[in-house]
Amino acid sequence: MFCIQPLWSDFKIHWAFVVWLPVILELALKYSKSKAFGFWIKFQCVYGLLLSAVIIFLCHFPLLPLVYEKCTGKTLNPLLDVTNDFYGWSELKNFLKEKNLENEIILGSRYQTVSQAAFALGKISGIAQIPRDIKQKSEWDELGVTSDIGPEWPMLKQSVLYVADNRYNEPPRYTNASCFVLTNFYYRRSVYLAKTITIWKCKDL
Repeated sequence: MFCIQPLWSDFKIHWAFVVWLPVILELALKYSKSKAFGFWIKFQCVYGLLLSAVIIFLCHFPLLPLVYEKCTGKTLNPLLDVTNDFYGWSELKNFLKEKNLENEIILGSRYQTVSQAAFALGKISGIAQIPRDIKQKSEWDELGVTSDIGPEWPMLKQSVLYVADNRYNEPPRYTNASCFVLTNFYYRRSVYLAKTITIWKCKDL
């Protein structure tokens, strides 16, 4: 996990959670039988439950932008509220169905956006991250719709849809291709903007 995995993929510290969590749980079980740690065990339980409740609440109600607006008089940048990432993508499926674009190939330049699109559409076929680097080469299907998979922007062999959102909003830059915006989705939680999703149509010139 710590020494070998970074050789072929990006490494994030929190990915090691699966390694040290069992150790933490074992220590907790060991010291839970000790009276000396009785107060701190109860404190941690209460703290954990309260934190979980706050996180669940924030995922369902736009409390952060409300508090920020009341305190500063300004609108909170939706990118600063990570709970917004749970919203907006469901509109993608409705749009594609309405426009008879359900069978179109969907591409994106970030794994976050294509993963969200795949989850929202309930499928993984016909969706891929292009361009991508050598570390990401095997993470998506080879769709055969581009001259290469990256890391540079390749040429298109057929028309595709390209998706991005306000967190990863890089526009398509496929070589010798014409791209235009089909639509923008603006999803709001109450009166606060939470997510913007843009869909391009790209064709080979």
